[in-house]
Amino acid sequence: MVPIIISAHGNLASELIKSVEMIAGKQELCKAVNFYMGEDLDKFMDELEARIRAFGKETLCLVDLRGGTPFNTLVKLCEKYPFLKIITGVNMPMLLQTVMTRQSKMDIDELLHEVIDSGKKGIEFIQLDFIDEDDDF
Repeated sequence: MVPIIISAHGNLASELIKSVEMIAGKQELCKAVNFYMGEDLDKFMDELEARIRAFGKETLCLVDLRGGTPFNTLVKLCEKYPFLKIITGVNMPMLLQTVMTRQSKMDIDELLHEVIDSGKKGIEFIQLDFIDEDDDF
């Protein structure tokens, strides 16, 4: 099973995990590392590094924003832990797909493509006046 670290600003990472667990059940090897305004950057990096060391293998890191502190910190940690895989723009469909497929026999590169695709497909504009009454929700 591929370990997951979710890191984002505020409580987003923790709340995403809670929401996914409402649908998919309790998740092992899935940890949140939240970054708060005014937080010491060394402390934040230490917390991320502790999670990475605890997993000790190829880890999928989902972050909220490219260029944000969680992203930049993980990029720095890639120098020491080159097995990290980082995807930006974490959202609920992306995380749900990740937890549902990470136990399969697919390799990490296949998982990355599937996760990114599900994140994109989860973004959709719905125009209610065009919805057919027979559509399922």
